[in-house]
Amino acid sequence: MLSKPGGFVHVYFPPDGNSMLAVLRRCLASKNEINIIVAGKTQEPRWLTPTLAEEELKRGLMTWDFASDSDPDLVLAAAGDYMTKEALAALSIVKQEAPEILLRFVNILELGAAGIGNQAHAVTMDDFEAYFTKDKPVIVNFHGYPQTLKQVLFDYGGSSERFSVHGYIENGSTTTPFDMQVRNLTDRYHLAIEVFEQMLRAGKLSTEKAARLNTTYEQKLREHSEYIRVHGVDPDDIELWQWKPTAL
Repeated sequence: MLSKPGGFVHVYFPPDGNSMLAVLRRCLASKNEINIIVAGKTQEPRWLTPTLAEEELKRGLMTWDFASDSDPDLVLAAAGDYMTKEALAALSIVKQEAPEILLRFVNILELGAAGIGNQAHAVTMDDFEAYFTKDKPVIVNFHGYPQTLKQVLFDYGGSSERFSVHGYIENGSTTTPFDMQVRNLTDRYHLAIEVFEQMLRAGKLSTEKAARLNTTYEQKLREHSEYIRVHGVDPDDIELWQWKPTAL
């Protein structure tokens, strides 16, 4: 659908309930357009006030200041409610383990044939670099097939080469909600591990520290797999996780 010309296809990825309400109001008021809303079925955190949700809808994306450092070493981005929660949980892990790493979080609400952002004001190359920097690595957690977003990024030229896109790779079965994320590499642990690896390559983490952190969170993945085999549900530290403002 994103490849259809004409600017009448809008694909929305509301990250929370307030964003969903803002998107629904726009969709119900629209005419002669195809509106697609991508959202999960479970109760997820409320990240934005109604005012901020409307502001993000106008732009199609937003840097979330409450989860961002200035002049970041790496940008974490997400599109979709589940993906947003896992990306922010990964960000929290990184700040806890390696507070010296500076991170920015960008939430992507809308995609279209014209690119990232609102169809009426699609993100230009200058805007693109303002959100995602000119040269820093970017890890995106995407509620869809990775190739779909990669096609959109292609229009932004060479910048797309520094983007690593996690998304649905058709791995999963009857399992727990978090294990579905693990199987598709969209969970907080895989994202955090990639941040550590990227920062090792950038010289922001020592070899010893990066190796220790990777080992720690690879073990977390093994422990989770063992836990759900025994109990059939995700552990409380996943089910009851909450964002803490002190994460930054």
